[in-house]
Amino acid sequence: MGVGNSIPIAWSGVTEELPVDYTAILVSGVENKEPANTLAAVNVAIHPDAQRAGLSQRILNELKSLAAKKGYQRMVIPVRPSFKKDYPLAEFDRYIRWTREDGAPFDPWIRTHWKLGGKIVKPIPKAYPVRGTVSDWEEWTQMKFPESGSYIVKGALQPIFINREEDYGHYDDPNVWIVYEIQGE
Repeated sequence: MGVGNSIPIAWSGVTEELPVDYTAILVSGVENKEPANTLAAVNVAIHPDAQRAGLSQRILNELKSLAAKKGYQRMVIPVRPSFKKDYPLAEFDRYIRWTREDGAPFDPWIRTHWKLGGKIVKPIPKAYPVRGTVSDWEEWTQMKFPESGSYIVKGALQPIFINREEDYGHYDDPNVWIVYEIQGE
């Protein structure tokens, strides 16, 4: 009903030295030249039929427990905010800091991490870049793009850009780094 994927990485703890996108996270884990000290949780996914049952929290706690068992100092996770798709024109850097009246983060996925001790560290503007031809984008989105410009696409966290003259479209899926300090077991 749910899955959590992770990879150990070496990270200094300096915010500016976090990987710049998903590819860099995976390369960092595979090509580690230093001993790993951080668990990068790269995916937590829950089947739609099992959402809102607390499975994401259980998976995150298991990943934190794994990090502690390995003696890692931190767990980091690139988080794709779940409600941002409903606010595609809101600036990402501002959206991730929106709060509710009670002071908790506005976005439920960010709020889940916050409740479990995660801290927002910084945005990842191009966490998952997607490039393709105009016809690729028309097939992927089931939309037509009659002229060059920005378009709002269902499910995208921000507008995509289409360039008809040069036959390409691009979208940079933003995420936000959340960091957990791990206490040893």
